[in-house]
Amino acid sequence: MLGTKECPEQFVSTNDTTKKVNPEYEEWIAHDQALLGWLRNSMSIDIATQLLHCETSKEIWDEAQSL
Repeated sequence: MLGTKECPEQFVSTNDTTKKVNPEYEEWIAHDQALLGWLRNSMSIDIATQLLHCETSKEIWDEAQSL
């Protein structure tokens, strides 16, 4: 939420030069989306609707602080 742990690369290269989904990316996205949901659900409707465009927990946190 504070941006201290950046999102890992979505894909990683394998030995045969193909790309495979990075499991660290999937875990990061799952945690971030859970946190994003918690933040949205803890806000009043008026504030939450102003922040619907936010796609990450850091983005919603930063924008909520500027309201």
